[in-house]
Amino acid sequence: MTEPTFRPTTLDDSELAADLMTAAYPAFVVDPVLTRYRWAHPRQDWTYVGFITEMSRKPIAFVHWMHGPPEQDPQRHCEVVVALDRSRLEVDLLTDLWRWATEQATAGGSQMLEAYAAEDEPEMLEALGRVGYGRDRLEKVWELDLGLHGARLVGEAEQERAQAERAGYELTTVARWDAQMRFEALHSLDSLTRKDIPTTFPILPETFENFMDRLIQTTTPRTPPCCTSTSASGTRRGRD
Repeated sequence: MTEPTFRPTTLDDSELAADLMTAAYPAFVVDPVLTRYRWAHPRQDWTYVGFITEMSRKPIAFVHWMHGPPEQDPQRHCEVVVALDRSRLEVDLLTDLWRWATEQATAGGSQMLEAYAAEDEPEMLEALGRVGYGRDRLEKVWELDLGLHGARLVGEAEQERAQAERAGYELTTVARWDAQMRFEALHSLDSLTRKDIPTTFPILPETFENFMDRLIQTTTPRTPPCCTSTSASGTRRGRD
């Protein structure tokens, strides 16, 4: 069998990487525009390493890993991703890719690696087990049929909005939120509330500039930042 080769990615590979990630798990379509934006605006002092995997000069997979600044996380907890085009899916090949990525990430100084796999990816789960990864945490994902539930949810939202206003809270958009340093306030709130998220890896501090980059990512292209919702109270401040 032809051995896979690995070439380092450049910014111009972002569209190809997005296509490969989509081909690896078609139920989760990866946007090439957002992928390029993320690559062009990495988190400050984070390490990102990516490779396009080829066989017979044809791209078959995108492999990458990333970790935060060592001074903030001495163990360098590292997220590793192997996205193999399902048309080339073989457990042995997938195992080889995971083993190569794992060895490379470990050689970079990471002492704890993290990988993701869905329950409908038996080949991925088998390959991870072969390499030595163990299951640590389960996550659930749901789909919401807005055609079926949309009208009900809009009605319930209006009721909740009215109830919140009676309690002294206002639900508004960032554009309509008349507050000084509103984005700085959102950054502080985000940094605080993220500590409540169950996680295997530590949640490292995020600079204000990186927060703004992420805010743009989550509101582009269909929802500009001016339409992001927030809540404010005219009667109380701080946390209860």
